[in-house]
Amino acid sequence: MRNAKMLIVIVLAALAPACGPLEWLNPCYQEQDLVFDPALVGTWKEDDSSSVIEFRAVGGKSYRMLVVDRSASNSEPELTRFDAHLVKLGDTLFLDVLPEVAEATPGSYELALPPLDDLPSPPPHLTKLGDGLYASLVPPPQSSGADRPGDGFEIRVIQAHWVFKIHLDGTGLRLSDLDEDWFKEATSEGKVRVGFERIDDTYVLTGSTEELRQLLLENGDDDHAFPKDSGEALRRQK
Repeated sequence: MRNAKMLIVIVLAALAPACGPLEWLNPCYQEQDLVFDPALVGTWKEDDSSSVIEFRAVGGKSYRMLVVDRSASNSEPELTRFDAHLVKLGDTLFLDVLPEVAEATPGSYELALPPLDDLPSPPPHLTKLGDGLYASLVPPPQSSGADRPGDGFEIRVIQAHWVFKIHLDGTGLRLSDLDEDWFKEATSEGKVRVGFERIDDTYVLTGSTEELRQLLLENGDDDHAFPKDSGEALRRQK
């Protein structure tokens, strides 16, 4: 089975398959940022693609996003489910997507362990366990019985989000990913200040939700940050 991120890449045809969307460890929204647009509900498809994206309303301001891969190499369509939220920051709409099921890749992993007395909160180092799935060391909560952080640690498993700027005009839909080259340049020049790590050729944004919201508020309407012509538009299917 193909991983969830690669299915999104295949269907959208807007992102480089070698890279895929940047990964965000925290959601990019607070509750008051969520909106619901019934125009998003339905089935969407790129003109020359055999795969589709379907959005279903799931009560309140939530969606279930289904990615169906019907490529000729598969005897049966592959179906991957995501929890999705439509986010409005300023005048710009974004889609925050989270796989419904976390899938770890079997194997052995090396988890960097600093001296416990020096363990930061949160620790900077992540270990990749699977498709958008990471492990990180964190001090135990006081309720765990530890007298101080140096007495132990916990391993937290985190499923990354994917965030897209969304362009919706009724019959057309386009999802634009945060451009990796723009992000690299903006962070190196100090124009963007948000925590991140580079893991397996993927930028993982480790900043807090408030930092990520600020990133989007300040740069969401920048066509260099979110190129609106980065791929073919998806069309609503009847």
